[in-house]
Amino acid sequence: MPGLSPSLPLVRDRIDGIKLNKTIKKLVKQNLKMLILTSPGERVAIPEYGVGIRRYLFDQSTDERFSALKTRIYSQVKKYMPTLNLRDVKIGIKEQAFRVSIQYTITPLKTIDSLNLSLAA
Repeated sequence: MPGLSPSLPLVRDRIDGIKLNKTIKKLVKQNLKMLILTSPGERVAIPEYGVGIRRYLFDQSTDERFSALKTRIYSQVKKYMPTLNLRDVKIGIKEQAFRVSIQYTITPLKTIDSLNLSLAA
């Protein structure tokens, strides 16, 4: 089966040379993760791309900051990944880590999936 894209981070694979994303579901999850982790200005030729979650890591953890981050996630997904329908976004601090959990539907596939990120400050 051919791959759709390289899986990140790059890892050697005996079959394909490097590990590949071979399903739309895996590719979408990787793309969503990159959208969340990329800071605005970091992507060449698309300076407004990215949620920039790192800038929220060291801010005061308040409901207002969590709300601002949720709003940023929703707006970036709507703009850059319009085939996703975000079902739920949860943000919090647990065990000294900043956690983001996103449940979404891949609309063309009618498939529900989730992305869970845990970032240590």
